[in-house]
Amino acid sequence: MISSDAIKEIAYDFAMATGFAVLVVDLDGNEISPRFNFTPLCKHVRTKDALFEICKRCDRVGGLTALQQKETTFYRCHMGLVDFSIPLIVGGNLLGFVQCGQAKITDTQQIPLITQHKYDRHHNNEIQRMYDDLPSVRLQKMQSSSSILKALIDNYLPSKLITDPELTNSEVSIARPSSKNQLRIEQSIEFIERNLSAPLTLDCVAHHVDLSPFYFSRLFKDHLQVGFNHYLNKQRISKSKQLLANNNKPISDIARSVGFNNTSYFIRQFKKQCELTPLEFRNNHSHVSAKILEF
Repeated sequence: MISSDAIKEIAYDFAMATGFAVLVVDLDGNEISPRFNFTPLCKHVRTKDALFEICKRCDRVGGLTALQQKETTFYRCHMGLVDFSIPLIVGGNLLGFVQCGQAKITDTQQIPLITQHKYDRHHNNEIQRMYDDLPSVRLQKMQSSSSILKALIDNYLPSKLITDPELTNSEVSIARPSSKNQLRIEQSIEFIERNLSAPLTLDCVAHHVDLSPFYFSRLFKDHLQVGFNHYLNKQRISKSKQLLANNNKPISDIARSVGFNNTSYFIRQFKKQCELTPLEFRNNHSHVSAKILEF
């Protein structure tokens, strides 16, 4: 864990001076600094476990993308706010990422969405109100602020960290090659979730992230602790549970929409994972569908 007071001081001063939220995260997207200047919207969202997991994924992928592109990366999170990420590198080692922003910018067409989990705020009046209450920020201000923060991180922070007695050698030992592999795994997960209805195979996903099928299979299992096919089936069943609880489409249609062309096989896989048939699950859970959207 990074515990240097120098990082916290820079993050706090930058947040107070610019009005932007600032957070330092590790390579897994876990928070390793206090939350500085967080918006009410983001504070609220991070109290919801499912949405908080997507927040962490946005932080993680945003940071890894900045590392890969070797420049500050601006992106939209799942709530539609704009963030930027700066890799925190000391002595050639990647310690984590400084995440900044939580800004509402009107014209975001040129800013990519970092995750396919875009949240529909219209499902929740409270979240929509919090979003509407945020002041609009010019992108130019954000870009100028990012240049200042990057200069501080690149030129001032390293000397402070190297001499900081709180940081042991074991805490400064995360090498960059592993982060490249992690980014490819994140990209593969996003690709799978965007294409659950397609006839996905290990080969086609490996091709999407520019890896050989053999190496991708091993890398995937090392990172997620499950094989590719097991993970794919689990994600398809998870998506089907959401659909079963929230609409009345025939079971066969739902099976096809999550990539199962054989309804009987879908039912067997569903029962294997959930110990219920899809119809039994729908009968038990459709009455709480409104709560699924209550975030």
